[in-house]
Amino acid sequence: MTSDDNTPILSGVIGEYREFDPSAALEGHFQCVWSNTLRPDVGRLSAVVPDGCVDITWIDGKLVVAGPDMAVALSTLTPGSTVIGARFRPGAASRWLGLPMSEIVGSRVALSHFWGVLAREIAQRIGDASSTAERMRATQAALSRLAPDVEPPPPDMGFAFNALKTESAGPGMAVILDRLDVSPRTLRRRCQEAFGYGPKTLDRILRLQRFLSLARQSAEPRLADLAFDVGYSDQAHLTREVRRLSGFSARDGSAAARRLNWPFRSIRHRHVRLVCLYSKEADMTIYKSRIITVSIDRDWREIYDFASIPENFQRWAAGLGRRFEKSGEEWTAEDPDGRLIRIRFSRPNEFGVLDHLVFGEGKETRNAVRVVPNGTGAEVMFTLLKTPDMTEEIFAADAAAVQRDLNSLKAMLER
Repeated sequence: MTSDDNTPILSGVIGEYREFDPSAALEGHFQCVWSNTLRPDVGRLSAVVPDGCVDITWIDGKLVVAGPDMAVALSTLTPGSTVIGARFRPGAASRWLGLPMSEIVGSRVALSHFWGVLAREIAQRIGDASSTAERMRATQAALSRLAPDVEPPPPDMGFAFNALKTESAGPGMAVILDRLDVSPRTLRRRCQEAFGYGPKTLDRILRLQRFLSLARQSAEPRLADLAFDVGYSDQAHLTREVRRLSGFSARDGSAAARRLNWPFRSIRHRHVRLVCLYSKEADMTIYKSRIITVSIDRDWREIYDFASIPENFQRWAAGLGRRFEKSGEEWTAEDPDGRLIRIRFSRPNEFGVLDHLVFGEGKETRNAVRVVPNGTGAEVMFTLLKTPDMTEEIFAADAAAVQRDLNSLKAMLER
């Protein structure tokens, strides 16, 4: 795959792709917002492989809906330009566009086809912005104004998507039918409305994404090993499927995946929560955990009253962040590495719960913190989970950082 103008190149290779969590008003409808600034020295023909998703994209001053693909989608892009997008959550696009996704499979349709002059006005506001960051803010602001009038996506389709995303072919389908308690015909109809095609095609597409994700993580992957790990029957099956869906050979696709500069999105955590909603006997994923605690010689209510004020976190929780600023119902801050994060704190309560969600770098982290009475004093406890992306060294370092923060809280309140 060269940079010749007539040779298609995977879109993630030809530019700087960046992905961000959506704003609070949009997170129930969109997986992420993203930008891709294309390098000026590459060819114009971009290849996007099927991923089971639908995006609203801003390209060369126009808003376009990228419908669900069943084969590689080729598009001509201007070298050096920036593409901005908002990716719908599974099943959300049909609610926003007002039609089943089966009607726009493999299509790129002007958003004005669905929203008329409003789409052109939004595109103009995005184009008037002076930078990529401002354009992304303008995109989210426009969508946020519309979100209250749009019904949230159906949770059953989110469950189906996530189950196929994280489980191998065959067993994943059986799990979906059992836990949603629907017939194969009903599931096929619902998937065609939400994704544009039936569950078997969606399964093939998400298996391709598992292959690309695993190939990207492997230093020197063997196709036979990848085929087995991803759920193909053998290497020949892998080779045929990758060629049919992406237009590339399995070897070229594997090599290109290792050059991609965007993170393949893992939704295993969301999958676990959705399984709990639908499962008769949910298969839980349990991570290694450590409860880090400190005893504070002060009434638990006084500790909670101080620690539950978001502005006070930066006074003792250096591991969380600094420069807190309120933004609607959330807070923004800088993490210890200077990166922008969003934080959502639990509401004041009588149970000593100080839980908070942290959004940043394309992922969501839930921090569980409790203030528990202990005689005339209290215990402040933090539950730390070792997620799959954490090494033992990182887990130990995080535990030490939490302990330092709790010790700082103790010193502050026992003065």
